[in-house]
Amino acid sequence: MYCCPATSVGNSMVEMTTGINEISITSQIVSDQVIKARDSVHGLQTLLGRFKLS
Repeated sequence: MYCCPATSVGNSMVEMTTGINEISITSQIVSDQVIKARDSVHGLQTLLGRFKLS
């Protein structure tokens, strides 16, 4: 079956757009997790700051 170059390019563009969207979603998830981890570390630092070493 013959596939014209325009169809092939169109299909490739759809695949790239799908990949970019998946990367964007994954990046947002990772960013959210980093923010949660940072907040947890800050909370731990605050708690540990209450202790004094003698």
